[in-house]
Amino acid sequence: MRSVARYRVVSPFIAVRPAYEERLFTVPVGCIIETSAPLDEPGLVKVTLNGESLVVFCRDIKEHTERIEDKSSIVEA
Repeated sequence: MRSVARYRVVSPFIAVRPAYEERLFTVPVGCIIETSAPLDEPGLVKVTLNGESLVVFCRDIKEHTERIEDKSSIVEA
């Protein structure tokens, strides 16, 4: 079983929302995304944002987010 990794968005990037007619979605700065997918291979991975499933490029996670190591580092606005 893989653990879920959490990432804070530090610059916006585009995601695909498969469940919506307007499929492209800009993930805004400050959001927390989660994934259990490995990020060591290029391509698309599934992530969740507030319980919603999205598909994003691994490259965008690496370039536009910072990993959150534990829950104590999350600051609620």
